[in-house]
Amino acid sequence: LISVFAPEGWPESVAPEYGRYQLWDTIQQVTFFVNTVISKQAVMKFHGVGNPSKTPAEATALEMGRGLLATVIGMLVATPHFTDLYRALPRIFRMSAEVINAVGHFVEILAAIFSQIIAFLYLGPALCLVAGTMSGAVRSVILQHFAKGGSLPPGASPDFGDISLKESNQDKAGKIVGLLVGVVLLFGFIGIGSGAKAEAASLQSSLQWFLVLTVVHLLGNVQAVRQLEIKQIPTSTEEAPKRSAHLLREMFLPKGYPE
Repeated sequence: LISVFAPEGWPESVAPEYGRYQLWDTIQQVTFFVNTVISKQAVMKFHGVGNPSKTPAEATALEMGRGLLATVIGMLVATPHFTDLYRALPRIFRMSAEVINAVGHFVEILAAIFSQIIAFLYLGPALCLVAGTMSGAVRSVILQHFAKGGSLPPGASPDFGDISLKESNQDKAGKIVGLLVGVVLLFGFIGIGSGAKAEAASLQSSLQWFLVLTVVHLLGNVQAVRQLEIKQIPTSTEEAPKRSAHLLREMFLPKGYPE
């Protein structure tokens, strides 16, 4: 199991706080995936599952519209200026991404309860995609910090690929546990009864469980971020490649392309 989840040469091959950080990161991740099961129930509700008056075409159009809007907003927060900012302040945006993600899933539940408020239907996935953009940019900085902070023998280079792979394996394990716990919670405590009254009660129970688990999720993230001994990355305009005046070129081509 150690060879599956821990980087080769652990603990010497990574920064000293790696184990502490990953412990809290796994705890928060398990609770997050439990919450995704709860919010997914709400998503199915406002897509019309169980409602004979709704059609698959309506559900498809709604989901495509939600995805389109979320993607456009995600592109707006993925410009070079923003991604550079995320990487320069990894601790701040690591925590911010998790807060925004939790709010996004909370809005998904509200969309099922207050289905007449159209904004709720489209806001949830947009927030989650914004959080994913932040998290993806920050994750690379954190993994590089772990790799470069190890006590390797002279001449040995950190294995970024192995550290990234083990991080992915830990994520998958946390997802498996979280989804299993979420399904048990859904069937054993929240309830999945049929009928308008039972569905309303189920959504209210989902909201309560979600809020409790969100507290655990965010506290786990606070502890994970506190473990990070990573400094703010200085931004030097002298060392940075000269940027193009065209925004699209900056967004889709590597810095300094083609050199």
